[in-house]
Amino acid sequence: MAVIYIQKALITKVCVMMLLIPHAKSEGDKVDGGWTEWSLLSDSDCSEPCGGGEQTQVRTCTNPKPQNGGKDCEGDDHRTVRCNEESCEGKVLLKVR
Repeated sequence: MAVIYIQKALITKVCVMMLLIPHAKSEGDKVDGGWTEWSLLSDSDCSEPCGGGEQTQVRTCTNPKPQNGGKDCEGDDHRTVRCNEESCEGKVLLKVR
């Protein structure tokens, strides 16, 4: 959003319009880190094909990355979630060694 200021010049008594556009952050501004979304889950990443398994999701502190002394992200960068919780009953499972 642009902000418009009208300033009265004292010497010429002429109104001067100045358009101030928000500037990009300078190189010295602190930028606090932010988390990315959790990684997408795939059934093939589950520890078990059925009967309940686990898989790990990850996220990174790069949205944005902390810069110029900004705060690092708080919390865990990985988590374990349950997967493939349907019963193995009636399924033929092959395990390759």
